[in-house]
Amino acid sequence: MKGLYQRLRGISLEIEENEYLRFYKLNKPSRDKILDRIKKMIINRDEIVFPFIYGSFLTGKIFYDIDTSVYTKPVA
Repeated sequence: MKGLYQRLRGISLEIEENEYLRFYKLNKPSRDKILDRIKKMIINRDEIVFPFIYGSFLTGKIFYDIDTSVYTKPVA
C-alpha cells in the first residue's frame, strides 16, 4: 500500500491505496465535520423519517466508505 494525503473541502485525509480499495484515515473533529455536512443535506427533507449512519466511519480509525441508510415516508 502507498500512503498519500488529499484535501476534501478543508479536511485533510490520509489515504492508503491498494489495487482494490482506497482507505481513509481521519481524526474525530474531521469526521464530525463530515457528519455535520451530511446532517445539513438531509435535515429538511420531509420524506426522510429516520436517517442512520453506521460502520467503520464511526467505529474505526480507517474506513473506505460511509455506510448510510434512511427510512422514508410511504408513497401515497
